[in-house]
Amino acid sequence: GLMKLGISDISFIPPEDFVYDPDVDLYITWGHKRTSMINQCKQNNTPYLVMERAYVGDRFAWLSLGLNGLNGRADFKNQDKGNDSSRWDKYFKDELKPWKTINNKTALITGQVTGDAAHSHINIQDWYKFVIRKLNELGYSIIFRPHPLEKYNWSDTSLKYTLDKNENLEDSLNQVELCVTFSSNSGVISVLNGTPCMSFDIGSMAYEVTSHNFENNFIIRPDRTEWCNKLAFTQWLPEEIESGEALKQLCLN
Repeated sequence: GLMKLGISDISFIPPEDFVYDPDVDLYITWGHKRTSMINQCKQNNTPYLVMERAYVGDRFAWLSLGLNGLNGRADFKNQDKGNDSSRWDKYFKDELKPWKTINNKTALITGQVTGDAAHSHINIQDWYKFVIRKLNELGYSIIFRPHPLEKYNWSDTSLKYTLDKNENLEDSLNQVELCVTFSSNSGVISVLNGTPCMSFDIGSMAYEVTSHNFENNFIIRPDRTEWCNKLAFTQWLPEEIESGEALKQLCLN
C-alpha cells in the first residue's frame, strides 16, 4: 500500500531492536503497547500509525487505521465524512437498528481486559465499583459482563450485581435499558443495536453518541447518521490497504 503511493524507503524493525530514528517520517505499529516508540514519537512530533481490530462488522476481516492514538484518541482523517454515506451504505447499513425503549431499570456493565492499553490511565476495577454503586443508588439492577478474553475473574461480594450468562452480547443488550462501558467496543455494538449507552472515556469509539455522567438525563438516543458515516472511514479491508486507498485517506501520499 505504501509503495502504491510512491513510498519505497520502508524498514521493518522487530520490537526488541527498536531505537528511535529522527529521520523516520512515519512509524507504523499494531496495537498501542509500544510505549517507548509512542512516547518518543510524541516528544518529537513524529506521526505514527496504529493498526488494530475494527469496530463494525467482522472485526477479524476489517482493520482500523488511525494516526497518533488508539481508537477515539486517533485521527482517522474522517472529520469531513459526516455527510458522506457512500461507504456506510455500501458495507454496513444493515448493522444499524432503530433505538429501543426498554424501561426495566436494568443496566449492563461491560468489562474490559485487565492491562489493556485502552484504559491504562485508570484502575478499571475501581471504575467497576464506582459505576455499580452509582447505578444501585439510582435504583438499577446490574448485570456485569466480563470481557470474553479476561483471565482475571474480577468480583466484589460487597456490591449488588449478577453476572451475565448470555453467550452473545446482543442477547444481553436486548434485555436491558442501558449499557455502560468505560471505552470498550461494546459501546459501538450497543449503539448500533439501538440500546442507549454510557461511555466514560474519549477513547470510546461511541463517545459521540453516548452520555458520559449521571447528571440530568443519561439515557440518550441521538441521531447516529453522521457518526455512522464517519465510522465507516475508520476501518478498511486488507485489499484497500494494499491498494493504497486506505493510506491515501490518511493523507500519507
